Amino acid sequence: MLRIKKERIKTFILLILISSSLFLTYIIVGYKTNYEILGGIIEAKQENQNITKIQQNSLNLLSPYIIIKNNVNAREEQALPNTITKVSNVEAIKNKNNISQIIKELSDLDVEVSRISNNSINDIITQSKNYFIMKYKNDIDTLSSQVLYSDVDKQAINLDIDTILLSDSKDNILYFYKNGTENYMQVVFKENIYKRIDDLFVKNSKTYNKYVIAGSRDFYVKKVADYTIDEYNTYKVDIKDVFNDIFSAKGNVKISTLASETKEITDGYSILRQNADSMIYINPSNMINNARILKSSEIQSEATSFLISSYLPNSYYSTLGIDGDTISYQEVYKEGFAFSDDLTSDIKVKVTKEGVAQLTIPRVHKEALVSSSKLPLYHLENIAVVLNYIYAKLDIEKFMDMELAYKKTYKKDRIIYSPAWYINYDGKYYKFSDLKEKRVKGEL
Repeated sequence: MLRIKKERIKTFILLILISSSLFLTYIIVGYKTNYEILGGIIEAKQENQNITKIQQNSLNLLSPYIIIKNNVNAREEQALPNTITKVSNVEAIKNKNNISQIIKELSDLDVEVSRISNNSINDIITQSKNYFIMKYKNDIDTLSSQVLYSDVDKQAINLDIDTILLSDSKDNILYFYKNGTENYMQVVFKENIYKRIDDLFVKNSKTYNKYVIAGSRDFYVKKVADYTIDEYNTYKVDIKDVFNDIFSAKGNVKISTLASETKEITDGYSILRQNADSMIYINPSNMINNARILKSSEIQSEATSFLISSYLPNSYYSTLGIDGDTISYQEVYKEGFAFSDDLTSDIKVKVTKEGVAQLTIPRVHKEALVSSSKLPLYHLENIAVVLNYIYAKLDIEKFMDMELAYKKTYKKDRIIYSPAWYINYDGKYYKFSDLKEKRVKGEL
């Protein structure tokens, strides 16, 4: 009797195991699609995160430095050679954060088509009543900036540009071109973008004085000065937060501590080095000297592609210039560059035909705003005084640009941004007081 009971129990347990096995098989087979959907969702989420990151990096690096609203019938004073002429007042936006919001609005919209035209951009302007101009200080290439203005998968047209036009006569088209050239690229959107941009512009624009140097180079200064001295808490990026974006084979890296704030990560060949206020990435395989000298657009395209798809400090940057094989991006704060003697405040990328050979990036960044105060009396020189000095004392042909930029200082774990006049003279930016001192010493 006892043996019969034991056999029944074994049979019962066996039936449970068989049923469980069948049930699990049913789940695995019957819900295979659900597993695939779940995997697809995870992959799509990762892909979306990557696209979002690239888009934000592009906004931080490739947004124009000013957006101006023009009227074809608006009158301007005649700009004369060998002078600095105030030609008009314009409505414009120079605040980098506001500009990025406008470009973000464009980047979220659907594009219908993009194409090259060999017609003159003046034909579009003369058909307009009002139009927006988005200007860059230096040339950029459309391939690098495509994620901002067109379909990242379909856009394959490459032009060097310095200006983007949006006209009320063609309210769904952006025109990309370089001043002085005839051809331009059109990016055609599926809806009216002019009104969207106009609404955002009205909320954020200010009045600026437009000046023209020697009849050809222009700059813009805010008519009503509402500048402040701003102080921020700081934080330091750790090397471990950066290497994930730099090295592809993360399992083979080795971390070494060389000193208190000096660390290195290497995959046996490339090196990422952390210093007190900067990080340096070195890729020896890309340091091979090549007979062919890269064009400026090639250097920028390679550097930009590397930065927007990997690690970029979360601040705004704009191209400062290209020297040989190295491009420099300077930090932008509010409406102008931020220059510092205390900290690394620019990004330098050395590019060869093989790719990015060396990258230097800031490690110390601003965090929360601690205080914002009005400028002390006489903190800024009157613009007329600055312009009269430049006209009287310097070579007007070497005077390239002028802007209200920021002196960035680092004190006791605080970053302070103080407005100051900066002059681009003979291709380099100088604080106005430093420029006067250099002239007295005969260094200019």
